[in-house]
Amino acid sequence: MILRVVKGDNPGQDITVDGSVFAVGREKDNDFVINDPGISRRHCVFRHEDGQWWVEDLQSVNGVAVNAVKISEKTRLKPGDEITVFSHIFVFEPLAEVPAAVQGLKVRKLDPLPGDTSAVAPPAPSAPASDSWSAKPETDRSGIPIMLIVKIAMLLIILALAGYMTMLLFSSGPKESAAPLELAAAGDSTAVPTDVAPATTPGSEQTTTLLDPAALAQLAAPVDEAPMFAPLTDTTAPAETTRLQPLPQARAAAVDDEEDEDAGERPAPLTAGAASDLVLVTSEPSDAEVYLDDQPVGKTPLLLREATPGRHLLRLRKDGYEDLTRQIQVPDRLPSKPYQLRLKAGTLLITSEPSGAWVMQGRRFLGLTPLLLSELPAGEHEFVLRGPGCEPQKVAASVNPAAGETVRAELNSLLGNIELNSRPPGCRVYLDGVFMGETAEMEGNPMRAAPFVLKSLASGPALLKVEHPSGINVTGKVNIPKGGTLQQAASLWVPTHRLTMIDGTVKIGLLLEENELGDVALEEVGRRNAARYLKPQIAELHRLSNDEIAEFIAQSKKGSQDATGAETMGLVRKDDLVMSVADMLQDQRRLTINDFNAAYRDKQIRISGNSSTRYKDTAGTIVVEFGTPRAIRCTFEKNTPNEDWEIISQAAKSKTPISLRGFCVGLVNDTIIMNNCSLVVGLQ
Repeated sequence: MILRVVKGDNPGQDITVDGSVFAVGREKDNDFVINDPGISRRHCVFRHEDGQWWVEDLQSVNGVAVNAVKISEKTRLKPGDEITVFSHIFVFEPLAEVPAAVQGLKVRKLDPLPGDTSAVAPPAPSAPASDSWSAKPETDRSGIPIMLIVKIAMLLIILALAGYMTMLLFSSGPKESAAPLELAAAGDSTAVPTDVAPATTPGSEQTTTLLDPAALAQLAAPVDEAPMFAPLTDTTAPAETTRLQPLPQARAAAVDDEEDEDAGERPAPLTAGAASDLVLVTSEPSDAEVYLDDQPVGKTPLLLREATPGRHLLRLRKDGYEDLTRQIQVPDRLPSKPYQLRLKAGTLLITSEPSGAWVMQGRRFLGLTPLLLSELPAGEHEFVLRGPGCEPQKVAASVNPAAGETVRAELNSLLGNIELNSRPPGCRVYLDGVFMGETAEMEGNPMRAAPFVLKSLASGPALLKVEHPSGINVTGKVNIPKGGTLQQAASLWVPTHRLTMIDGTVKIGLLLEENELGDVALEEVGRRNAARYLKPQIAELHRLSNDEIAEFIAQSKKGSQDATGAETMGLVRKDDLVMSVADMLQDQRRLTINDFNAAYRDKQIRISGNSSTRYKDTAGTIVVEFGTPRAIRCTFEKNTPNEDWEIISQAAKSKTPISLRGFCVGLVNDTIIMNNCSLVVGLQ
């Protein structure tokens, strides 16, 4: 290959490389030595592999650019590529490469133009040997070799064509009447005049070939010498040396800066990897002082818009960290990642998640994380980290006099969350008697509430209450987990709709479902299971307001002594506690009998869990027990439907938990007694 020096020492010099490896650098053992401080000892290397030339940056400080784009890996070279090695610019040209256009050129004799016998002189009868360039040279009577005459004629023709092509390419505009140019055959002494438009005879053969001046200049070499052609590029313009120009992104950024000053518009977004005249400086950690050519310009992260083109010295400084120095070039690609600062020897950095934790050494408070310590003696040290809402954690660290060390701690949270999924919406939520908010409708399902989330709660047992504006509420004991979220469901039985049938019958109950056809599922007052009504049966479906619900409940209370009182009282049923069997048994073990009875006696409680024993006593009353031995005994109401017994039995066979509601009598002989129990089915 040939490396032509465009900029640097000896501009215009052609460096011919015959081997397969060509090294460039500042050391004397390189194939091409550049004595410049900006050149690394081993800066780059050119390699010839698989018939192609490649250039590779050897991790130099200032890098290598191909066609103004800095490279990060081995890059294949193409004819005409510009390689920038700091202050030097080379143009790559393959050695002894013949362009395809020139290789296919055939020179032949042209037929005389009709009507003009002077356009092309007939060949001399004594030059038959010129038809083949491989014929042996002969001499005429004057002793001059005939081959020499042919060479001179060919050279004159080529020079004439070169002059004509130069005139066409550098003229102010193309001439529409210009005649096509033809090459005369070897041995002809006269070319076609350029100002005469040749006549075209039907069926006659024409040959037109346009070459750029560089190729024509190579054709002027003697025929018996090996020609060396430069690669053809663009035949419509003269060959010029390509100079480094700012990329469009950089020019666009400059234009945007001008528009910011005039119109206040924002500049175009910055993208890493694109050449730019901006200087973006980021560091890890941030807030490092930035010096450009030893002048303070700000702190990281920093964007400089007024840096002058050329080479600059960039320096970053931060307490507790070693100074970082880099040489940068403007314009250049924006960095894709921040500069990494290195801790000074003998320093210790303590970080935590979450940050802001107290760092204690014994009884001594050192600071808040992230904390950089630089005055500790070398050796082992122990610290205690106390974060807000987190468990204290001990960490051990070693101070190394030869390097900086980093200690990271993950603190376990003492706080937890509750996610409440309830029905219906519009209910007030209380935690340990403190009002926490009100549930809202779920999008797409107005009969259910959207998830209600309580965050950053102290872990442990708590009393959760969900209350409807009508006064109906459900209360339960919950256990908030450390560092987790408790999924809690709460369903209140509230009459939400009044359904009027076609025959005039009115039904009031809890609407469970309404499909796109208008069919509804309604759980009526006093019924355990929902009934489905089809659209043709329904005259009107009215949603009750909170006032209407409260009025209906008040009327139901007044009519509790009537014959239908048993059903209406079911409307106003209220649970004092909602809990699992495991939670109740845990309280039984940890509380005294008096404390347990004070917390649970005479409360209506709903419990859920897997039953251990179930039977009917001599009176036919259903009895269900939980735990062993007989930890919780639930006695059902008399005349409980037999279908409830079947549900309880089936759940026991399939090991499915059930829910019961009843009144707690208290703790008697290590057994929790609950009476007047009923089976909770569905969303009651």
